[in-house]
Amino acid sequence: MLVVADDGPGLPDEFDPATGRGMGLRVVKSMEPKMGGHLSWGRSDSGGAVFRVAFPLTDVVHLD
Repeated sequence: MLVVADDGPGLPDEFDPATGRGMGLRVVKSMEPKMGGHLSWGRSDSGGAVFRVAFPLTDVVHLD
């Protein structure tokens, strides 16, 4: 899961990621289909914006 949040004014009620044009959103949207992810969004605990991209777990890598 990739989570990006801020403490800004939050997203407008009419926010639609399909029409979003910001660089960060474009990067996330380009990763989503390539990696099989699922994008969700809402308000962070501080009232700002939060975006989550959940990716399926396909391989487990142990780092020692």
